[in-house]
Amino acid sequence: MALRSKSIGGYHTMLFLLTLPLLFLSSALYPLETMPLWMKVVALINPTTYVVEGLRTTLFGGGGLPFALDVAVLALYAVLLVWFGVVSFRKVA
Repeated sequence: MALRSKSIGGYHTMLFLLTLPLLFLSSALYPLETMPLWMKVVALINPTTYVVEGLRTTLFGGGGLPFALDVAVLALYAVLLVWFGVVSFRKVA
């Protein structure tokens, strides 16, 4: 994101506009079981949900999703975002 922004203020604005909805549309504040269907679908696409559920499993011994699924989805997101970052830097260089 910082590569695409023109200023530090623009970067912070983009960061805020992305992270706040990711937090509210994850299982950090509401359990997956109590969410309406549309919100549950969005939460299952959101990587923040898998971070929160993985931490709940690790710290408290139980989460709403299997721990292996949390790790697999986060690894997939990591690979995809690293690839996107490398492609973005190649276009700039």
